[in-house]
Amino acid sequence: MADIAFLLLIFFLVSTDIQQDAGLPAVLPPLESGANASVEPPALAVLVASDGALLVDEAATPMSDLDEAISGFLQRSGAGSGAVVDLSVPRDLRYVDYIGVYDAAQRAFNQQREAYAMARWGRTGDALAPAERVALNEAWPRRIREVVRE
Repeated sequence: MADIAFLLLIFFLVSTDIQQDAGLPAVLPPLESGANASVEPPALAVLVASDGALLVDEAATPMSDLDEAISGFLQRSGAGSGAVVDLSVPRDLRYVDYIGVYDAAQRAFNQQREAYAMARWGRTGDALAPAERVALNEAWPRRIREVVRE
C-alpha cells in the first residue's frame, strides 16, 4: 500500500505544472555599446517612501500631480532624447502605491506618444501603420527603470 502511495506522490510531483508569477510586463531598452554608451540620457528621479510619499527630483509631490510632473519632464526632454524615469521604491511599499506610481509613468509616456503621433501623422497611436508604430517607438520608447531599496 505504501509503495502505491509513494508512486502516486512521485507521479503528481513530476506531472504537476507549478506556475510562477510573471510580474509586470516591461520592455527593457537594449544595452548600448560604443561611443554613445557613455552619454547618459536625461533622467527623472521618482523616490517613493514606505508610506507612499513621493519625491520627484528631490521635491515633495502629491500623487495627484505625478502625471503632470513626469509629462513636463518628458516634454522638456523632447522626442528622441531617450528620457528615463527612475523609480526608486522600498521593498515594503504597498502594492497599490507601487501600481499607482508605475501607472502614472506609463500614462505620461502614453500622453507624449499620442501627442507626437498626432503632430507627425495626424492620427492616434492605435491608428498608425506598422512602420509608423516602429518610428513612434524609436522616438518615444517607454523607459522606466526600477530600483528596489531595502
